[in-house]
Amino acid sequence: MKTKKDLIVEKINRLHDKAMEYCSIADEYKQRHPEDNDEIRSLLIRALYNESFAAWLTADKDIEPTRFVLFSSAISIAKELGYIDEAEELKEIALAEKDDKYKERFLKQIGE
Repeated sequence: MKTKKDLIVEKINRLHDKAMEYCSIADEYKQRHPEDNDEIRSLLIRALYNESFAAWLTADKDIEPTRFVLFSSAISIAKELGYIDEAEELKEIALAEKDDKYKERFLKQIGE
């Protein structure tokens, strides 16, 4: 029988995979239809929703460096969309955790 943590990790992985799929589709679509910003944004918004949800599910879990990776990915997508407030909020949540081991690498990944 799977533990609660196992089920949460599975959900996190599914959400992350879906987010990366949307990002990949957006990149491919952008190459073929660079003028269709609405569809590209729509795909990136879906990616952000999934990646942010996955990151939020890790907020109180001890699963580093996965947590920082998900948060930095969500921040990157938010910035690409121009959602600066959301990116800052995600950064604050990620940095609120006690584990300093990954904070320096996290800040480097998000360009700070």
